[in-house]
Amino acid sequence: MQINGRTTIQALMVSPMLFLAACSGGGSDSTGPGQPLPVLASISVSATGSTSITPGIGVQLSAVPKDASGALFNTTVTWSSNNPAAATVSASGLVLGVAAGTAAISARSGTIAGTINVFVGSATFPLTQDIDMPGLSFSPLQADIAQGGVVRFNFPALAHNVIFSAATGAPADIGVSSSTTVSRSFLAKGTFNYTCTLHAGMSAVIIVH
Repeated sequence: MQINGRTTIQALMVSPMLFLAACSGGGSDSTGPGQPLPVLASISVSATGSTSITPGIGVQLSAVPKDASGALFNTTVTWSSNNPAAATVSASGLVLGVAAGTAAISARSGTIAGTINVFVGSATFPLTQDIDMPGLSFSPLQADIAQGGVVRFNFPALAHNVIFSAATGAPADIGVSSSTTVSRSFLAKGTFNYTCTLHAGMSAVIIVH
């Protein structure tokens, strides 16, 4: 361009961003830094054992969070029970049966949760139990009976005795006996250890529920 007889050059300033957009055709790279981060879409809950338990019995649960594509998602879950009177759950997902009933156990992160049902049945224990003495041992080594139950100690020809450890509600000891059956009632709940003092290492336990 000539102005007053002089030739001047007019420079066209182009924005670097516009230049890049023009070179790339104005599109965007979906795999680049601008790609949306994955978000939590689901939490699946499973048990390492049976979900039908009895009071005092536990089962371990695990939670697997995933995103919308099914890939594992790193997040912390919070465990809860909708019926703690039937079953409680710890911060690590360990469920413990409390009483007969059903509890929905949930693992939650934000608004996403996964749930599994746990069934707690009534624990039933016998009202009678026989304790035999084969060789120098009691059989069974652990007897579980209901409160108010009766245990029958069947003594063989070889003499034994039954001496209970000090515990509230423990029945009277049984002196040296042979070739006979002696019964004891258990009116209190608890754990009652006993031994035969005539033979070292001859011991067992009765648990009253």
